[in-house]
Amino acid sequence: MYKSFLQTFCQRKKWPLPVYSATKGGPDHLPHFLATVTVNGTSFASEVAAKSAKEAHNEAARVAFVQLGSTDVVLNSSHGAVSDEGLQTINGNPQPSGSAEIPKDMQHLCKNQLQIYAQKRGLPLPLYSHERDGPPHAVRFKSTVTIEGKTYTGDGFFPTLKDAENSAAKAALASLLPSGSGEEEMGYKNLLQEFAQKKCFLLPIYVTTRAGEVHAPTFISTVEVNQQVFTGQEARTKKLAEMSAAKTAYTHLKEGKLQHLYLYLYIYSFLFG
Repeated sequence: MYKSFLQTFCQRKKWPLPVYSATKGGPDHLPHFLATVTVNGTSFASEVAAKSAKEAHNEAARVAFVQLGSTDVVLNSSHGAVSDEGLQTINGNPQPSGSAEIPKDMQHLCKNQLQIYAQKRGLPLPLYSHERDGPPHAVRFKSTVTIEGKTYTGDGFFPTLKDAENSAAKAALASLLPSGSGEEEMGYKNLLQEFAQKKCFLLPIYVTTRAGEVHAPTFISTVEVNQQVFTGQEARTKKLAEMSAAKTAYTHLKEGKLQHLYLYLYIYSFLFG
């Protein structure tokens, strides 16, 4: 995520793209990584060790983005909000300007969900097609997906095929899944488990309670992650209730990371703006 933010920042400044390097330490069975990123001649180092070079790069990008972004952030005293000409805010959280991009950790969710939808109904797998735009060095993609004989188009152009296909899959799911069906929750249990493993938390623990009549039961689940308990919405089955709880937990935990960024920007703008 932060690598994307930093790249957007550099492009807006017309600077060269960031250059990353990483060093490996620790035993072979339990390695850790530290990284640096050089932006416009200045190097920034990751502040914590990571389990992979990719995560270390992202941490270094976070450090650089927070420090460099502070010089451009302007405090809007009339609203108490932070703004930046290269960022837009969504629910108070900074995001890159331009076309909305699917968060990196969610990139596979929409395509997987659409594939699950097709498999459950015995349908042919979704078929994707693509449209290219822009010069060879900055090509962008727009995708459509065909399922059940209908074609759905993604929301605009994206820098990668993966993002474009997920946008098309998201458009298809929005049309195919009835509101409140619960199927849109699928995939969040896996995402929450991956998140817990990356953070070295204990695996999520689910507790589900049943209520209602025998012929029409309802279920509500809670999930505990890192000593925090999250409650999902009422659902028709235990499986859907657990998925809802996982979505609540995952969304909350990921938004918490963005809130930290927002807080950093606010503090920097207050001190140095």
